[in-house]
Amino acid sequence: MADILPFQSRNKGVIAAASVCVFRDDEVLLIKRAKPPFLWSLPGGRIEAGETPEQAAVRELLEETGITAQIVAAGQILNFTAGNGDRYVISNFAARYLSGEARAMSDAADVAWEAEAGFSSYSLTANARGVIAHARSLLAP
Repeated sequence: MADILPFQSRNKGVIAAASVCVFRDDEVLLIKRAKPPFLWSLPGGRIEAGETPEQAAVRELLEETGITAQIVAAGQILNFTAGNGDRYVISNFAARYLSGEARAMSDAADVAWEAEAGFSSYSLTANARGVIAHARSLLAP
């Protein structure tokens, strides 16, 4: 089994990352990546040394969008190899919006609150719809 390493050691093992699916009523917060492949996805990024996946998800959310949220549940874990050969394990979380005005910051080129019916207007990453659907099911009463 490959070691999961913080971003400082990305030349060895697997890159550990976290993302968060934030819900505000029926909408989910999407970001457009400012770096290749420039697709719409969920806020998130690499886990820094000493961080838990939950802490990384909350930090990345704030850095990329200015939003704060309460993590409610752990979601899916994705394991994949990017086009450049980097291997990732991404811990996803379901969260409820708390505060802040969404704005593109850090690694985000744009942000949007969108209901599922509007997803076809966005070029989403391959796994985004499935991760969002699973996260939504975790918040159901």
